[in-house]
Amino acid sequence: KIVFNCASILTGNLLNKAITIVVLIALTGYLSPAEFGRYSFVMAYISFFGIFTDLGINTVLTREISAGTLEASYGFGDAILIRSALAAATSVVSVGSLALLGYPPDVVTLAAAASLSLFISFRGLFLRTVFDIPFQVNLKMAYPSAVNLFNEIFTLGVIIWLVRAKASLLVLVLSINLANIPGFVAVAALSVRVVRPRFRFDSAGWKRILATSLPLGAAALLEGVFVITPFFVMSRFSTEESLGYYSL
Repeated sequence: KIVFNCASILTGNLLNKAITIVVLIALTGYLSPAEFGRYSFVMAYISFFGIFTDLGINTVLTREISAGTLEASYGFGDAILIRSALAAATSVVSVGSLALLGYPPDVVTLAAAASLSLFISFRGLFLRTVFDIPFQVNLKMAYPSAVNLFNEIFTLGVIIWLVRAKASLLVLVLSINLANIPGFVAVAALSVRVVRPRFRFDSAGWKRILATSLPLGAAALLEGVFVITPFFVMSRFSTEESLGYYSL
């Protein structure tokens, strides 16, 4: 069971990487270097803030549920509540910070469209991953891996259709994120069938979870800073065209 679970994750990741390459080819062939630079910066910026939607909470709760120190239904419910609140706050901060830093309105608008990924995207450490907890605990990762693969195929189809329709960059960004909705709904529905979440108000327990996850969150933050720094610096002191070439 463990071997099958690991094989499912590995196979899914490899296939998703292959699809991502095709997506990259489609986007770079359609967008100008400046447009691709703008797209890459916005997606990288939002992905950086995705760190704050998890902060290691998934890892901590999966470990505690698996060890039997936390009842699965309540642990899953706590994860959904905490991470939903973090995602909502993060979406506001990510878009608002760009506006406060003086980025052009079109970049801020793109970021607002891209911020949907903080909730439903499969391409990063976003709120969507909270629904992996029941599968991880019960070694059933084949289910989310399969949904993820079909989600990537569907998204690729949407991108190809939009490229042929000569859609604008804003429409592309918005559509790429909205294309995650069917997969998000599917994973959530399957997840709650494995473990039905139970919700409660437990401020002391939530503080303990956040405190325990802090070292993992700090490690993810350091890695995120390393990745986003070149994008941020180039967005401030270079051209979008240069940023586009760097992103390749």
